Amino acid sequence: MTDSRPNTQEQSIMMIAWRSECYRSNTTADLFGADLKLIWPEVGNGPVGKAVRYALSFWLTFWLVLLKRPKFAIVMNLPAFAPMAAQLAALVSGTDIILDFHSGGITSKFWSRFTPLFRFIAKRAPFVICHNRVDGAVIEKWGGKPFYLTALPSNFDGTEYLAAPGNPTVLVICSFKDDEPIDVLLGAMKSNPDVLFQVTGNYRKAGLSSADMPQNVELLGFVPYGDYIQRMCASSAIITVSDRDYIMQAAVHEALSLGVPVITNRSQTIESVLEDAGTYAEVDIDSLAIAVSTAVSNSQKLRERTIARKEFLQNELAQNMKQALSLQS
Repeated sequence: MTDSRPNTQEQSIMMIAWRSECYRSNTTADLFGADLKLIWPEVGNGPVGKAVRYALSFWLTFWLVLLKRPKFAIVMNLPAFAPMAAQLAALVSGTDIILDFHSGGITSKFWSRFTPLFRFIAKRAPFVICHNRVDGAVIEKWGGKPFYLTALPSNFDGTEYLAAPGNPTVLVICSFKDDEPIDVLLGAMKSNPDVLFQVTGNYRKAGLSSADMPQNVELLGFVPYGDYIQRMCASSAIITVSDRDYIMQAAVHEALSLGVPVITNRSQTIESVLEDAGTYAEVDIDSLAIAVSTAVSNSQKLRERTIARKEFLQNELAQNMKQALSLQS
């Protein structure tokens, strides 16, 4: 378990996420001035390791809330055992639990089983942090008050805006989950042989092999976060695609923060954030291939638009935070 800032005797706001690292949680904690607790016991992988991690994390979350007794605890809703542990402790500590709500709580067959828990917390919270309007509409149906953090631009220490690299390189952000159209991504990459594509994520989940890739596609596998950010900085653009057209991918926040152009699926949520700084495609090979070619050809202009958009959104976010902080009082 790691802290993002020094401990104090009492913290009025705590944020808890069961992650080893998390851009959204770090940025959200900074916005609220919260004491961030990233809980991720190193107990190995596999089903047994996962079960042990969840059990230890549940215990740590329960005792953090019980012993620290913050006035508010912002808790990522996934896995659902995190807000469950926090809410149990809050029955004694009197802490108000605020969900940092992610879409998997609705779309996942497994996690949607915890809807009664999410509803119970949402109805009693001063507000629920939502990252898109679809989730927010569900929260409203549950009797909760959505507070939208659709865009989360931030500043990274040790990074700076870079000019577009001479040789076009595109970082493809992929977790190889069900909503990511891998066949479309591969087809678009093959259609742009003059562009080097570097693909993050556990490609073995999709049965892919480096030996089967064209020369312009490099499968990186897991990339340490610091290296990931540096690769993103040095790219002509990034690609992040989902067939769920309402979600806000974390990679969009990161690229926006670094001034790197984004190629992504058409999405009311993302387009409202990036506007003309983004390059959008339908979820098919031809449309995505054209989007890649367009973004690479106009990379420098898109970088300038992305930086300008980030600065606008940071000013807007500062105003929205005044509303959120007033809801806590």
